[in-house]
Amino acid sequence: MGISKPSIHDYKFYLPKNFFCATVFFELHKSNEMDFGALDAFLEGSDLRNFYGGYILRPESHEKYSSGIVKFEYLHEDEKPRNRSLLFWAYSKCKKQGDFYLRSRLNQSETYFSEFAFDIVALLKGTYKPYALSSMYGFGTSDWEKGSAVSTTYINPDDVKKHKEEIARFFNDTSENK
Repeated sequence: MGISKPSIHDYKFYLPKNFFCATVFFELHKSNEMDFGALDAFLEGSDLRNFYGGYILRPESHEKYSSGIVKFEYLHEDEKPRNRSLLFWAYSKCKKQGDFYLRSRLNQSETYFSEFAFDIVALLKGTYKPYALSSMYGFGTSDWEKGSAVSTTYINPDDVKKHKEEIARFFNDTSENK
């Protein structure tokens, strides 16, 4: 959640005590995957009272069931973002706030749709706890259904395919030479 601080607007007369807000995007197109300035814009909303962050319903990526979530992180020092794609994992620039630095982080996972939904329910009920799962219901991935305890996501599946082919070629060449 964003930092609560006094505003120049006296909106406490108009908004309930448990007010919160978030940004929801329906799509993130592949053509916009390098627009990292969008994450920097989230920091402008961090001054809003109880700003939750954001959610991307459907990123246009190779991960069929993934969705994206934007959360805030507090750091002890300013870190430069090392971004490759908004469709995988990305950070905003850091913004100094008191003794800490605030940045927004976007990453993708199959579990984020249910996590976002249960966080909203918890926010509405007044039971939300930052950095804790609001519910274990709906938590899991399609990899778990296939019997795998680990979900592995790659930024570029073609690189992984090429790597596996090279490894297979290496071991096939080695085994033939024996």
